[in-house]
Amino acid sequence: MATGEGFSAYDEMLPMMRGGSLQETYWNYSISPIRGEDGEVAGIFNQGNETTQIVLARRTAQQEIARLSLMFEQAPGATAILRGPGHVFEIANPAYLQLVGRKDILGKSVDQAVPEVASQGFIDLLDTVYQSGVPYAGRAIPVILERNGIREQRHLDFVYQPITDGAGERYGIFVQATDVTDTIQAVAALRESEQRYQAIVNSIDQMIWSTLPDGYHDYYNDRWYEYTGMPKGSTDGEAWNGMFHPDDQERAWKLWRHSLATGAPYHIEYRL
Repeated sequence: MATGEGFSAYDEMLPMMRGGSLQETYWNYSISPIRGEDGEVAGIFNQGNETTQIVLARRTAQQEIARLSLMFEQAPGATAILRGPGHVFEIANPAYLQLVGRKDILGKSVDQAVPEVASQGFIDLLDTVYQSGVPYAGRAIPVILERNGIREQRHLDFVYQPITDGAGERYGIFVQATDVTDTIQAVAALRESEQRYQAIVNSIDQMIWSTLPDGYHDYYNDRWYEYTGMPKGSTDGEAWNGMFHPDDQERAWKLWRHSLATGAPYHIEYRL
């Protein structure tokens, strides 16, 4: 009224008495002078549009993003969000940065940030997931990475999960990966150890077998099968007792169960 100058405000908090209580509300509004015939300010025109729901929804979304970001930061698995058809890194947690061996990847596309994966088919796979909307899960997939300047092969379990926005439009891809290299190497070492074990026990002239803690026979060496003439696996479990002379079966079985129950050595002679 004094100056004749109008103004506008956006998403301004204006406490309102509603239902007998003071409530937090937000508004876009403007105030403009109304001038009379003499040019003086004769009144004020006030136009307002309440934006409370929009502001609160935006606040909730921001809180959710902050919560998800914190979860991403603390997640033990490598996680990232790729935006758009160009697969630009929008979020990448510390575990993901450690996996790829670099830190400056946010805002870069996958082929820019991790160029070595392009020739291995991962960009094509991301394109397919983004365009089709069908997720992809890989198990123990070998991938060559330039980690901290060193080229090495890792094995990954990973998921590419397409993300859509509130309007149902494709937004990007959620990536979750687990480095299973140590597990793969351990399995390979165990397999190699098992092969060495088999070579040793099958080179011995005596018959050798083993059981589980409950007495279930789970292994016989080649000498057993050669001597008995039985097919491999046919005497597993409790079938071994059926190989004995009928008059010796009850005695052998009784001593075997006694050994299992007490831990006493199992020593017996029987007719096979």
